[in-house]
Amino acid sequence: MEKAVKNLAARIAVMIAAIFVASFGLVAALVYLGAALYFGYATVLSPPLAALAAAGTALLGSLLIVMIGFAAANRMKTARDKRKAFEESSASAADLGEALGRQAFEFVQTRQKSALVGSLLAGFAFGASPRFRSMLKDIVLG
Repeated sequence: MEKAVKNLAARIAVMIAAIFVASFGLVAALVYLGAALYFGYATVLSPPLAALAAAGTALLGSLLIVMIGFAAANRMKTARDKRKAFEESSASAADLGEALGRQAFEFVQTRQKSALVGSLLAGFAFGASPRFRSMLKDIVLG
């Protein structure tokens, strides 16, 4: 057990170090991207305006990323709310089905002969009539 904990701690430490090194690479890439934007704008603008244009482009890109993040988070929240509403409605449907099942069981227990005759007539009607069979198939299969 103790060895497993040490192994887990070592794996976490390696993953943190890898993320740390990768973040330096990401920062370097962003610096080079900013420099490339600046030199690209510098060909058509004066140096101060090229710096402002590169900074504005970086800010617009950041704003776009934040907006995408908010949209994704909102979509996840909406999906969670829909799932929660579905679970609540499913629970309500299960409660309703249980209550109707109890009532049907009590009805059959108190009127056994009537229930038997009704079941036989319904079975004959559904077995003999193609229209009733297709209706039952639509109800059962949706």
